[in-house]
Amino acid sequence: MRLTGKTAIEYAEIMGLPISCYTTPIEEARDDLTVDEAEDIVREDDQLIYFDANAWYVETDDTYAYDGATVLQDGLVYADPSPIMLNDWHALQRPIFQHRIAWGAARREGREPSHDGEYMMLYWTDDSTEGWIAEDNAGVCCTDDENYVEVCRDATEELQAEAAAIQTEIDDAVESPGNIITGAGGHATEILREMGWILPAPDPNE
Repeated sequence: MRLTGKTAIEYAEIMGLPISCYTTPIEEARDDLTVDEAEDIVREDDQLIYFDANAWYVETDDTYAYDGATVLQDGLVYADPSPIMLNDWHALQRPIFQHRIAWGAARREGREPSHDGEYMMLYWTDDSTEGWIAEDNAGVCCTDDENYVEVCRDATEELQAEAAAIQTEIDDAVESPGNIITGAGGHATEILREMGWILPAPDPNE
């Protein structure tokens, strides 16, 4: 991710690495700026300074969800993880979070799901405008385009009430970071690729 302005300077200083700048009115583009040189330039135009970090920049104060992140004044930088196995090896293009939501007997009885027919998995990113998807053991069951209440609109009154409670849990979950994704079904993986959240990656073991 390309950091710019004061954020780029702050992160590069923490990492002990040189800073880059685009061509300015007085000199050509450079990739070896010191902190002092970068600060002189950023006072004139903060968009001229940048640093390409192999990481994500996330505006949050939730350091628990981003264990090991480099904390900056106006956000934090979270190290890019190695490729993960989502039916095949993929590289995350942004932080993708997951949250398990119980339904059916597990939800009614207030217990942990005992098999994959008793829960759905919710996936979202650090950008709330990107939406979310949820899948059960049959595939993607609802999205921000057609939420769970809408999916269950023809169900019994009891199931509609459960759907409303599940949708509330979804809405609450996507308001903040969660646990980083560790897996997904085939249908969800396909949609995550279509959305550009993940890209195929080479096998790190080869």
